[in-house]
Amino acid sequence: MLTQLVEVKDELLSKLQLISRTNKLSQAIKSVGLILYYIERIKSILNNDSFKSQNEEIYFFKEINPEIFHRLIYFNKVLKIESKLKVGGKKRQKKILKKEHEKISKFFRNNKDFCSYMRLKHTHFDAIYFRRNENAWINYFESFDYYSFAPLISTPHSIKASYLLGYDLLLDYLNSKTTRLKDDQDFQTGTEKFNLKWTDSKTDLIELIYALHSKGCFNYGSAEIKEIATCFSEIFSIELGDFYRNFLEIKNRQNPTKLLTQLQEKLQNKIEEQDLL
Repeated sequence: MLTQLVEVKDELLSKLQLISRTNKLSQAIKSVGLILYYIERIKSILNNDSFKSQNEEIYFFKEINPEIFHRLIYFNKVLKIESKLKVGGKKRQKKILKKEHEKISKFFRNNKDFCSYMRLKHTHFDAIYFRRNENAWINYFESFDYYSFAPLISTPHSIKASYLLGYDLLLDYLNSKTTRLKDDQDFQTGTEKFNLKWTDSKTDLIELIYALHSKGCFNYGSAEIKEIATCFSEIFSIELGDFYRNFLEIKNRQNPTKLLTQLQEKLQNKIEEQDLL
């Protein structure tokens, strides 16, 4: 059954990639409809079969479920925000975006231990958080509505994990909207002037961002990694997505500093070529 669930999830993610991103509101509407359809397919699978082991159940609720639900949360939020931003002037739009920022900040404050648990890939509470026998642990939090909507295919903490991932994406979206509102001229006009796009891999850019953050290159070392990532995402017209997870993959590579090694070699070669002239 787990293999079937993974296949359904992968099929959904592939179809989401095909939806046009030109219009955010249209993209959100189509994405929400598609995700809801696939949630019904997953419900049907779980209704007719059961997990073969505790590990399978934990893997589904910790890994597969959040991959689906964080996109539902993200696109549902974008749909609502885009609809609100169409009414009123710049002052009202800034107020809407600020309110959404505050909601996200409140979620991360209230759930900082769980967020750390997920970001650091801990496992010691998995049997409590990511099995459906954890009902005694339910407290009311923002994810309760989504849990009520799909209790068969969710646990309260799988939905909370989905909020963590969804809010990471939403922060990129909100920061982009806020930046553009601050300037009278649309931000894209400024980027087109320079015509610069990042054409190496997204992983390479994330490696560079973390290196610059580690060195303290921005704001005398006080800039947050999220702030730096959002800036690079805007400047180079690239969606970084869940760069925290990507960084964990970088750490586990045989050569974690692959790009930096290449940059050092290329620069050294350039210097040696200039010396020969």
